[in-house]
Amino acid sequence: MRKLIPFIFICFICLISSCRNDEKEALNSYIRERIGKLVVFPDSLEYRSLYDSLPPLPTKKIKIITFINGECYACLNQFIDWQEIGDTFIRDGNVDILFYIRSLDFYSIRQVLVDVDFRYPFYIDPHSDILYLNSIPYDKKNLQTFLVDQNNRIILIGSPVHNPKMMNLYKQEIRRLTRNN
Repeated sequence: MRKLIPFIFICFICLISSCRNDEKEALNSYIRERIGKLVVFPDSLEYRSLYDSLPPLPTKKIKIITFINGECYACLNQFIDWQEIGDTFIRDGNVDILFYIRSLDFYSIRQVLVDVDFRYPFYIDPHSDILYLNSIPYDKKNLQTFLVDQNNRIILIGSPVHNPKMMNLYKQEIRRLTRNN
């Protein structure tokens, strides 16, 4: 029996690692499939700002699109995180950042945005249309941010928030896209 325990432990470790490899491969496959795809934007969403009744519509050729679930209390920290890194992208290149916020209660989400002094325009997306129209998994937060080119084709998938490697990839791609335009 004592000899069987290490064998069971090794089998368990192999099973866990193979599950992780399968999950990682599925994630990589999803990303490879989505790169180069055209982003479909919802028609019926209103572009808003805390400070302007009608902010100017995004005009930059390069866009970072991110979805934040405003009904998830833990997700609300993303506004602070984006507040910290957003200016870096805007300053470094010809980039708009489009925030799609899921919330059925605009006034509650507005209060959160006021509390963190969120200065970027945003879309209220009560039914997560940006995710559904583009086959983006609702439960995978790391797949809900992407960089798109002037033709609205996906160049990168993944959030640069708290991820230095992804941040560098975004900066490199933005420089490349800016240079090519």
